[in-house]
Amino acid sequence: MLISRLMMIVVLGGGVFFSGGRAAGAEAASPAASPAAGLVTWRVVSEVPLMDGQTSAGLAGVFAGALDATHALMAGGTFYEGKGPLDGGQRTFSDAILILEQSPGAAGAPPSYAWSTPEMTLSGPLAYGASVTLDDGVLLIGGMDGTECVTDVRLASWDRAEERLKMVDFPPLPKPLAYAGAGRVGSWVIVVGGSTTPDGDGGDDVFGLDLAGRDESAEWAWQTLPALPVSVQLPIVVGEEGEDGRALHVFGGRDQRPQARGRVMAEGWRFDPVTQQWSSSGPIKLAGATGTVRVMGGTAVALEDRRLLLLGGDDGVLANVLEENSRKGGLEEERAAYAKLTAAILAAHPGHRREQLLYDVRRGVWRAVGSFPVATPAVTPAFVWDGAIMLMGGEPAPGRRSAAVWLGAMEAE
Repeated sequence: MLISRLMMIVVLGGGVFFSGGRAAGAEAASPAASPAAGLVTWRVVSEVPLMDGQTSAGLAGVFAGALDATHALMAGGTFYEGKGPLDGGQRTFSDAILILEQSPGAAGAPPSYAWSTPEMTLSGPLAYGASVTLDDGVLLIGGMDGTECVTDVRLASWDRAEERLKMVDFPPLPKPLAYAGAGRVGSWVIVVGGSTTPDGDGGDDVFGLDLAGRDESAEWAWQTLPALPVSVQLPIVVGEEGEDGRALHVFGGRDQRPQARGRVMAEGWRFDPVTQQWSSSGPIKLAGATGTVRVMGGTAVALEDRRLLLLGGDDGVLANVLEENSRKGGLEEERAAYAKLTAAILAAHPGHRREQLLYDVRRGVWRAVGSFPVATPAVTPAFVWDGAIMLMGGEPAPGRRSAAVWLGAMEAE
C-alpha cells in the first residue's frame, strides 16, 4: 500500500509490480530487543500465519487494532500467491480475519500469544482501508479489492461472555475511499484524504462521524468537514487528546495537487474539532537540522504528555524514479532495459525509514528517538494494546513483506 498508486503505474507501464511479497534477499525481522533512546524497546512476539494459497509469509495493507486488553484483530490485506512480485507473482486480496490472543505468562514470564480464526470473514477481499481502535473494538473503514474502492464501515468487537468476534455495520462513507488516514478525537472519528478509485489521485476530503450520536438518531451519518489544505494520499493521521488540547494531526503524505507532481510532503496540519478549522503545524524538521523529513505511508501513535510517535514511512525518492521509469516509451529494447532497472532498484531497496520521530505538540518540536530494529514495516497501522505499541505485518520495503508481530514496550526516558 505504501506506494500502491506508484505500484499500479509500474504494472501498467513497465510490467513490474512492487507491492508486498518477499523479494530474494529480503531482510528478516530480528527477534532481538532494541532500545530506542530510552523510549521504546521492540521485540517480535509472534508471526502472522499463512493464508490459503500463500507460500511466503506476510500481509500488507491490513486492518488492525485492539479489541480489548487481551484480544487484537488483523483482517484483510494482500499477499502474493505463488511467486513473489519480482518473479511475476499475482497480488491476492484476503477476506480473512485473524485474532491474536494475549495470555499472561506463568511465574512472571512474558505473556504468550496465539492466533485463532473466527468463523466469519470480511464481506469480501479487502485491503488498504483505515483502522481506528475505539473503546469497544476496531473500526474498519473503506479500502479496496483491487478493482474498486468501497464505502463500507464496520465495527469489530469481542464478546467476552460468548468468547467470539462480532461485526456491526456502521454508516457508510459518503464516497468510496482507499489509501486514506483516520484517527479519533474525543467522540469523533475523522477520515482524511485518500482515493476513490484504486489508481486514482488523492483528495482533500475530510469526513467525520460523531460516535455520540450512535444510539440517538436514525439519521446518524458521516458529516463532511472542512477540506484539508492539500490533496493527499497515504497521510499519517493520529488523534491527540490531553488536558491542554485535543486535535487531529496529519503529517506528510503524497501531495496530489497537479503542481506538486506527486511530491512527498514534509509538512503537518492540525484540525481543531471545536472550531472546525485547519492550521499548519509547520515542517517536519528535527531540532537543529537543516533539512526537513518527507514521509508518506508511515504510522503514528499518541503518547502521554501530548507527544506523538511517528514510525516508518517513505520519502518517495526511489518511488519517483520507479514511476518515471514506468513511463518510458521508445523501442522494445529500451522498455526492457528500464524494466530491468526497475527490478534492480526494487531488489536493492534499503527499506523504509528506521529512524523514529517524536513530536512534542506543546513545543512544536521534533526529535529523533532511536531506530526500529529493522526497516520499519509500512502500510500497517500502529496501535496501543495493553500499554504497548503493536505493529502487525506490513511492507519493510517495496517488493517485500513482513510476517512479524512487533511489540514496543514503553520505557522511562
